[in-house]
Amino acid sequence: MILRRFFIFCLINKFISGANILAITTLLSPSHHLFNDVYLFELAKRGHNVTLLGHDEDKHNHPNYTHIIMEGVYEKLKDHFDPMKMKDLSHWETINLLWSFSEITCILDYETEGLRKITRYPDDFKFDLIIWDSTGGQCLFPLVEKFGRPPMIAINPFINQPNTFKNIWQSYIPFMTLAYTDHMSLWQRLESAFLNTLTEVSRIMFFLPRQLELATMYFGRFNLNIEEIERDVSLMLSNHNPVFNYVEALPPNVIPVGGLHIQPKTLPKDLQNILDMSKSGVILFSFGSNIRSKDIGENKIRAIVKTLSKLAQTVIWKFEEDNLPGLSKNVHIRKWLPQNDVLGHANTVLFITHGGLLSAHEAVYNAVPVIGVPFNLDQLQNVANYVKKGIGAKIDFNDITEENLYNVIQSVLNNKSYKENVKKLSVLYKDQQDKPLETAVYWTEYILRHKTAQHLNLATRDMNFLQIANLDIILICLLSVFLLLGVTVTCMCCLILKRVSKQTVTEKIKTS
Repeated sequence: MILRRFFIFCLINKFISGANILAITTLLSPSHHLFNDVYLFELAKRGHNVTLLGHDEDKHNHPNYTHIIMEGVYEKLKDHFDPMKMKDLSHWETINLLWSFSEITCILDYETEGLRKITRYPDDFKFDLIIWDSTGGQCLFPLVEKFGRPPMIAINPFINQPNTFKNIWQSYIPFMTLAYTDHMSLWQRLESAFLNTLTEVSRIMFFLPRQLELATMYFGRFNLNIEEIERDVSLMLSNHNPVFNYVEALPPNVIPVGGLHIQPKTLPKDLQNILDMSKSGVILFSFGSNIRSKDIGENKIRAIVKTLSKLAQTVIWKFEEDNLPGLSKNVHIRKWLPQNDVLGHANTVLFITHGGLLSAHEAVYNAVPVIGVPFNLDQLQNVANYVKKGIGAKIDFNDITEENLYNVIQSVLNNKSYKENVKKLSVLYKDQQDKPLETAVYWTEYILRHKTAQHLNLATRDMNFLQIANLDIILICLLSVFLLLGVTVTCMCCLILKRVSKQTVTEKIKTS
């Protein structure tokens, strides 16, 4: 009996380990790829055969990891999109730009040899699971039908969005481009609700039809529409941890795996030496993967260089050029940095950041106080959260001058409460039953075992936008109030007319 059970276990384990998985990640953002890649490569290391369709270069040489690159799209998109300009856009302009960004990405993807390669796979080729980065790529959904509609998992390195799973918008969660916290005033909630509604309406009426139109132009007609395929997504792995992110009432099939990408590694020797020798502490300065320091303008670069020269601390600055004139000896520039590992060094005392979500999780994990310089999208909320939680300060990009930046740096370095607060959060952040990566792998193999997670779906998956937002009930209530008011006004007018008529008759009788 024991041998029989062991044999069955080995068969099951072999089946799960040998699963063929297709991952589709289309968002042009190196930071998204960093998050997704840690998860996908872990699946490959555990015996799954992972095929990744994306834009970023393959950094692995593993027999279970096949990377199909949609080549050249990053370079071509530079002509259409400038991240620096987003900081000056209105909320609606930002939403519209995101839709345009997805559309242009689709058009450029269709020109790649990488996409043609995956479409040449035989129609009977079997993938046991499709993993989809939910921040884009709906125009590639015909691939889901091509490979027989296997189970799907969404992965989301960005902040939570209600679109895919139609979980009810929570009134205390601000819209993604608003620099508010989860304690909003009435007018802030009104603004947030309006933008959520506007985004969802524009998504349904314009974005999804356009994605369907593009998909039909490239792949030809297919049987399912985009919303049907989204509805079939079994669960979502979300870059969410309530220690930093807002506490949300997540559906059971939205699995929080915040900080999944944080996998400490050994520093390169040159950086290790710089950090070890910096007795006054190290400041890490990085605007992430999309905002390049070399593109922020000569005036801002000059102001930053002068500010950093005044500091006693060593500064490691992610700067995308080999040389920067005027640098003082305490400043070291690198085109690329192992950011989490620099933050993890004991001598790192401050992190100056654009406020991206991955960076926020790394700062909390490593207990490093922050100064946020937000540019767009969720960075505004993340930096607002630094301030609310007492782990950092904010300075607007337009306000960066030699004096302002120096004063903010000194205020954070000299106020012990920032370090104490982030230490407390770090302890809570790390105290988890399972590591985020383990959780992600468990739920992936859960779907491979059961093929579905429909029993975890909210009923809202089968409701339309009006029903989910209770707009139909609100409309009925408003109509009822207007009807009641109309009846009341009509009755009052009738009574007044009746009295006037009666009074007129009386006066005529008296006159006669």
